[in-house]
Amino acid sequence: MVWSPERRTALYLGANHGRPHRLNDVWEFDLCEMQWILLYAPDNPRDYLGLGEDPSDVVLKDGVLQTRRGGPAVIGHTWSGVTYDSDGKRLLWMNTWVTNRREAAISIGLDPGDLAGGLPLWSFDPKARRWSRLPSIGEAPRSIFGGLLQYVPAMKGAVWHGNNWQMRGTWLYDLHSGSWLNLEANSRAGDFSEQAPTREQVAYLDSERQMIVAQQGTDTYEFNIELRSWRHVLSKPAEAQLWPIGHDSSSAMFYDPGTRMGLLIDYQSNHLWRYDPATPTWEILGPIAPPMPDGAKRLAFIDEYFGVVVVIEDREVWVYRPKRGRKADR
Repeated sequence: MVWSPERRTALYLGANHGRPHRLNDVWEFDLCEMQWILLYAPDNPRDYLGLGEDPSDVVLKDGVLQTRRGGPAVIGHTWSGVTYDSDGKRLLWMNTWVTNRREAAISIGLDPGDLAGGLPLWSFDPKARRWSRLPSIGEAPRSIFGGLLQYVPAMKGAVWHGNNWQMRGTWLYDLHSGSWLNLEANSRAGDFSEQAPTREQVAYLDSERQMIVAQQGTDTYEFNIELRSWRHVLSKPAEAQLWPIGHDSSSAMFYDPGTRMGLLIDYQSNHLWRYDPATPTWEILGPIAPPMPDGAKRLAFIDEYFGVVVVIEDREVWVYRPKRGRKADR
């Protein structure tokens, strides 16, 4: 889930593994009203590899497979590939998935030669309740699985990052021109592979310090926006019994403006951690009562207006406000 500051709600989208279906619906959660709001009702459901049992709503427009209402016809996971453009007031999503678009086009009688290239980067305007496929002009990165997408207001664009066999690089997407810029991170030192997170990480933007903080497994990384450089900051100490684990399917990470620190929810251990980049150190928060809900389908976000962490499990909504100052939560 991503926070929309002007709406004071958290936005939610993305597909599962196709059990029972894959949908392109978009929702928002309003903590004040304790209410889910449907912003975009789903088009016809898709299956794991293709366009589903009823692809009658799929058309090819401007070279893109989309629905007649303008939504994406191919629907992926979010991984850490979803972020919020606070300047354009829209959600951004690198909608990467395994569907073979050529085969999908042929399956509904379309000419695959009419498909356009470019990355599957989509935006959703919550006010207009409208999907849009964003252009990719010129040289561009790959639309990898498990990549990191983070909007950075100071750069007026979105950072797209990967560091494995699929792609090694950190790129910037210009939302005004539709073009990509290779930031050539760590090019001077030549240590990108060792200093940058690999894949399926979780991350947040520290707008005050102007850096992106990422946790991948038990390793912590920082990206200096001005220097355009990654740095491997921390690893799990040999003597540590507990340590935060970052993975896009089993943890969530946010920036807490109230404490000026990072927060990580580790769903596997059901612990809430705080990261202080000034030190840098990790600290487990607690004990917390009542405890965080447990479950396999939890959602989480930070409500920046109220300064609280929100965890949702089914109909249970758990809210926690971190206290300011280190050790204060104990």
